[in-house]
Amino acid sequence: MLARFVKHVRKKTLKRAGRRARRPSDAQPKVDEDRARRVPDAHPNVDEDLVEEQSLFPDDTEPILESSILEALMRDASIPEASVSEASIHIGPLYGLPPPPLEGDTLEKALSDRVSFRRSRITLAPIEWLALAAMWNARLPINQLPIDILVVIFQLVPKQPLVKNDRVNGPEWVLLGRVCRHWRAVLLEHACFWRTIFVRRHPRWFQLAVARSQQALLELEVHNVSALSSVDVSTYRDRIRSLEVGFTPNCESDALVLSSIISAPSSSLQHLTISAFRTSGTPYAPILDGGNYPRLAYLTVSGVSVSWSAQFVSQLTTLDLSRCSIYPSRISFDVFLDVLEHGRQLEDLTLDRFLAAACHTGSHPPRPRNQIALPRLRSLTITDESRLIRWLTASIQLPKDTTLNGFLTDAELQDRTHSVVDHAALLYQANDHQSVFRQSNEAVICLLPRKYTLKSHHSSVQRDLAIAFDGPSKPHINLVFEQVISLFDATNLTSLDLGVPMSQLAQDASTLLRLLDTFKNLTSLSFNYTEDGSDIFVTGSIPEAFFPSLCSTTGTTLDPTPGHLMDSTLHVETASAHHSCVRCPKLERLTLHKFDWEDGALMEGLLSCLRMRASHGAPPLRYLSVTTIRRSWSTDWPAMDELYANAVKDLLDGPSAQYTFKGSAAFRWTLLEE
Repeated sequence: MLARFVKHVRKKTLKRAGRRARRPSDAQPKVDEDRARRVPDAHPNVDEDLVEEQSLFPDDTEPILESSILEALMRDASIPEASVSEASIHIGPLYGLPPPPLEGDTLEKALSDRVSFRRSRITLAPIEWLALAAMWNARLPINQLPIDILVVIFQLVPKQPLVKNDRVNGPEWVLLGRVCRHWRAVLLEHACFWRTIFVRRHPRWFQLAVARSQQALLELEVHNVSALSSVDVSTYRDRIRSLEVGFTPNCESDALVLSSIISAPSSSLQHLTISAFRTSGTPYAPILDGGNYPRLAYLTVSGVSVSWSAQFVSQLTTLDLSRCSIYPSRISFDVFLDVLEHGRQLEDLTLDRFLAAACHTGSHPPRPRNQIALPRLRSLTITDESRLIRWLTASIQLPKDTTLNGFLTDAELQDRTHSVVDHAALLYQANDHQSVFRQSNEAVICLLPRKYTLKSHHSSVQRDLAIAFDGPSKPHINLVFEQVISLFDATNLTSLDLGVPMSQLAQDASTLLRLLDTFKNLTSLSFNYTEDGSDIFVTGSIPEAFFPSLCSTTGTTLDPTPGHLMDSTLHVETASAHHSCVRCPKLERLTLHKFDWEDGALMEGLLSCLRMRASHGAPPLRYLSVTTIRRSWSTDWPAMDELYANAVKDLLDGPSAQYTFKGSAAFRWTLLEE
């Protein structure tokens, strides 16, 4: 209910503001009294035409935020801007305004009749009209709520900047100060609205918000650190609890400003995020010493140099280092592990190309040691050279959620001893290597032109392995299927998602048959067509062995005689339904993604496959999803899709079964980014 109320207030406020901003210039009131009558509770110094979001900051003028909005929106009428304090904020019926010269029945009649504010015969000065409007406003039910409840409601308003524009800094709750004096006074009185500060190109909002925040701990989000070049942040360093800042690595001035902020100690900083914008040129890497922040628990940085020490690691719960270097010089892998061993408070650890940057180029494998135990670690994500990942996974106890993204060196690519598929499994060398995969009940395999991904999931244990490589080193699909058969247990695996170049099955489908024969307990099977990297315009045609492999019986071999895939007579060994066991007999969910339409051959083959499975005694599917591409623009597809949908639904498991279909005329190259 509170969220709905806030949404309603925002809508009404913007609507009211928009009407004022759209008034023609000749309709503006000529005297303050007329304006006060039309908008009884407005601030006397506010320019009513500067409220609508689109007109707050016109591109052809100076930022109004620096002149009109900040002063007019939040400034008390009777208090100078520079002397705002808790004592100067008036909460009450008049909010510092002089009482109107009305008493008794005249006052009550004026308060009970809103029309009197617009067309009243009572003659009052503009400031007296405002006081009368403030008294009426104080009687509204919403303003009779306790202040604490009103503050909770206001805090539901998003804190993001009001308008996505480099010159806008104020959060959305600023609009609440435009409703009435009571709401504005509540906002001014409570520092919780001012401690979260957004800084983009201009520091004016930062200066005003700091002045309003009293002594509350600050949360700063600085789009670009250059905006703080004219502000002495050191004055507020011990009040900053959270700092998110972006900088340009090849800009020396940005690096200097950032260094001045992070080099000095801060006793309150708990959350630090530094984002480096990727640009060309020589980077300037500011130095980050974790010893300067005794309370720092959350650290996410990129493009800086870090001091890798026990003191730095021991206090952190979240550590994310992306494209960072180490200060003052590189270390051995053993020293890296010695420091990491002190991170017993770590819960989330992400290292993106940090191992290669931190360790000597010619580092040797670490000395034999007991595996490092990080008892609170729950998530680990490593992206680096595959050999360094192997050393790390062999040296620490991995958490339940582990993601390893390796890339091969030139020497590893030229080494024919291990294929790319082998390297993916070698990333993970923990003692329970085999047991984790063999206990998994879900597997996702994806083979792209330059990346091979292997994911497994069992209960709360998840392993994501990925290997990046050059195109010529891409393994054949049969190697992928062989690894799946060897890694996963045929009894436990129930869900298999294959994103592979199915075109390779045209030459040899024997491994696919063995894969489906091995995992008889599959209940969910997904095929996502990927490219083989040779031609991005290659069609996603269905191999002739694909549908026969799903509807034939276990142990059968497909007839190699060429024939049209969508022929109603599939080339499988003849067997009666009650003596045969169809492949994947427990299959409930089937997904086909990014296959070519081929003049309806896809759906014809699918229907034939479902009918054949039913004739072999297989239970009907409960979920079927098909996504196809390369359909012509001119055909009336809705009618044809409905015919196929009716035919498919007759072969599914009753009305509760779910069938989804999406057809696209896009060529395959337009989907490569997905």
